[in-house]
Amino acid sequence: MNEINMTEYRIQRLKDAIDHISKGNKSDFGRKLDMRDGAFIRQMLAGTRPITEKTIRSIEAFHGMEDWFAPPSKQKQKVSATNKNAQEAGTDWPFKRLSLERLSQLDKDCLKVVENRLIDLVDVLLGDQSSQSAASKSSK
Repeated sequence: MNEINMTEYRIQRLKDAIDHISKGNKSDFGRKLDMRDGAFIRQMLAGTRPITEKTIRSIEAFHGMEDWFAPPSKQKQKVSATNKNAQEAGTDWPFKRLSLERLSQLDKDCLKVVENRLIDLVDVLLGDQSSQSAASKSSK
């Protein structure tokens, strides 16, 4: 892919990522990337700012976004669990009323809170108090 095609491809993938993660809301997407607002995102979409490798790595760090910017010929052939309920995708996802797609809409900090609370709840239900106190300490 030449440089012009790569730039166009990255802009399109950025648009797709914004739609996927933030339902098209550029400001929300920018905040999820630890930016103040969506101004920088808008500049990248307009082509006045480059979509850097650092930005790509940040976006691909979101759950379900790995290889998001890889050229189509190099993308992994997989069923996107973020587009379907994980059970439909054939995974062992145990929650029928909570999809991976919904979880992927949370930012990193919120996901950490959810993870810690889930660990605490499972520990309580299993009666494992030692893990519970360790998980609580790590979240503080």
